[in-house]
This record gives sequence, structure tokens and C-alpha cells, in this order.
Amino acid sequence: MTKITSIDIRGIPYTISYVSAEELEDPLYKGPELTIHGDCNSLERHIRILKTLDSDKMFATLLHEVIHGIWATDGRSEEWSEKREESLTVAMECGIVSTMPKLIEAYKGK
Repeated sequence: MTKITSIDIRGIPYTISYVSAEELEDPLYKGPELTIHGDCNSLERHIRILKTLDSDKMFATLLHEVIHGIWATDGRSEEWSEKREESLTVAMECGIVSTMPKLIEAYKGK
């Protein structure tokens, strides 16, 4: 996977960096079942992705963080609780990742 360093989310430029687990560490998300693979700071317009992920997980995580960015540009982040936003983001990520291969195949005309 090519690691992109910027992306436009609804016309708003975001930078992307690939960081260590220590740089992503957040005391709010400590625990055996909670692992942070990335984050999206909509105020700074910056996405961070854990650099040690395999390419499939890195793609899914980048997509997940882009979805957070979409919610922020749409004003949804301000309306929803953090739990609701994360739940909807995970649902969108899983739905898109699971259908992406077929969509790409159809788009390419195979």
C-alpha cells in the first residue's frame, strides 16, 4: 500500500502521518480490548495512523479516520456523543471495507 500524506475531505485538506504506538497512546483508551490504530483531529486537520499496521488494517484505519473527518465537516460530531459517533464510524468502515473489492471490480469493468 502506498502511504499517502494528505487527503481532501469534502474539499478540506488534511495531512496524514504514520506514527508509533507511543505517539498514539491515549490514557482514555487503556485496556486489553481497546487498541488505538489511528486518530483524526478535525481542528488541526490531521490524521495519524499507527505505522506498524499491515496494509489491510492500515487501509481500514485510514478509512475509519476519514469517516470521522466527514462527520466533523458535516457538523455531526458536535451533535452526537463520542460513543454514537464511534459506533456509526465502525459500521461505515466495516460496510465499505467489505464491499470495496466488488465495487472496484465493477468500476474497472471486470
